[in-house]
Amino acid sequence: MRRTKNDSIDLPQKTIKPVYLPLEFSTTYNAYIAEYEAWIEEMESAGEKPTITDHLTKLIKVRQLLSYDKLPHTIELAEEMIENEEKVIIFTCFTNTVKELVAHFGNKAVVVDGSTSKDKRQYAVDQFQNNDKVKVFIGNIVAAGVGLTLTEGTIVIFNDLDWTPANHAQAEDRAHRIGQENDVHIIYPLFDDTLDTIMFDTLRRKMKIITQVMGDSMEKDDMSLGREVINGLMKT
Repeated sequence: MRRTKNDSIDLPQKTIKPVYLPLEFSTTYNAYIAEYEAWIEEMESAGEKPTITDHLTKLIKVRQLLSYDKLPHTIELAEEMIENEEKVIIFTCFTNTVKELVAHFGNKAVVVDGSTSKDKRQYAVDQFQNNDKVKVFIGNIVAAGVGLTLTEGTIVIFNDLDWTPANHAQAEDRAHRIGQENDVHIIYPLFDDTLDTIMFDTLRRKMKIITQVMGDSMEKDDMSLGREVINGLMKT
């Protein structure tokens, strides 16, 4: 008999909410998508069949654009939560986004990314957990998404999306774990009718399926998600 974490531990509620934003920079986004589609046509004309990895690499530019354009909305949302005396965790996939967030929040924030040493990781966690002046934890979704306890945070914002469902599940649960006494709200700002929404819908669907089949154990499989996202993008 398999027992999941939710079956075994009495935790407060975790809610997941997508927040849909109008794409204010649609000309640039459409130009990037047109560039991606032109690349596909060029490969087909040459008789070449790009791999899923090739597709994901080409889409990095689009994902970075969406991440950067979303920053003002993420910051505004985080500031509203801080005014309501909540502590906020913000995850991102991109180094430049981390830098922009750190520049905005300054001493109110701590950060953990791929360059953070083990000692500094623990110091950042301790400051977030115990220092009332530290309101924001900024983390790279991979580097900060595993092994950290951030139960002082009640709001988790994903500024952008990763290809791997397991990375999102782990990152969401940095706040929703043993020691959490309050409800945890997971917020996904998304630019409507873009790669964002296709990735999010596919991601949540796969996370639901994996949880039903495997419980808390999620395999790191970004290829199948990437394949579905690419197919969905080609249909739009």
